[in-house]
Amino acid sequence: MRKLLPIAALLILLVTGCGDDQPQQVAAPTGEPPIVEAAPEVVRKNLPGTGVLVLAKTGDFNLYPQALEEALAALSAKGIEPLGAPMGILDLESAALPLQERTWEVLIPVPNDTLAPEGFTYREIESGTAAMISFKGPFKRDRIPLYEALDSWVYAHGFEPVGPPIEVYYWGEDLPEEERITEIYLRFGEPGAEAGPVAEPVEGDAE
Repeated sequence: MRKLLPIAALLILLVTGCGDDQPQQVAAPTGEPPIVEAAPEVVRKNLPGTGVLVLAKTGDFNLYPQALEEALAALSAKGIEPLGAPMGILDLESAALPLQERTWEVLIPVPNDTLAPEGFTYREIESGTAAMISFKGPFKRDRIPLYEALDSWVYAHGFEPVGPPIEVYYWGEDLPEEERITEIYLRFGEPGAEAGPVAEPVEGDAE
């Protein structure tokens, strides 16, 4: 029996606590079975390395879009411009906690060694080969099956996960929610590689 990845073990807890965020099955007006969207394909792709400024948050991960606006406004006030698409990390270890106590992060790519302003920490994310899955549409969507698909793909190909899943958001300025693209990466290494954090945070001014 293979080792159980924390993602697989903790997704059950995430599902239990999602409440109204869970998609509901609605019968079609014609009485015909509802159309079920095909699961996105998992592909092997490189996750580029980058420096990021991290804004740590607590609560519902579906509030990420508002937190992103908060982060971008704070950085703009300091004259710091993003270098790429924003990212997000949900701390799966906090899945056993009540919804309001779960922890997650907003990551903004910036030049290496950027000085972290108040409320942020600086971190370097290492590049690495990853399993990647993408979807198109609004952010507030059930991502649990997508995490499960990445987990299954990594183990089915004989690899070991390294670090938590990282979501990358190609939303674009003034792009309608229906056109937004989200990519979710799960880095992996050879069998026996330890799963751990993407990188150790660098001391900053975050409280």
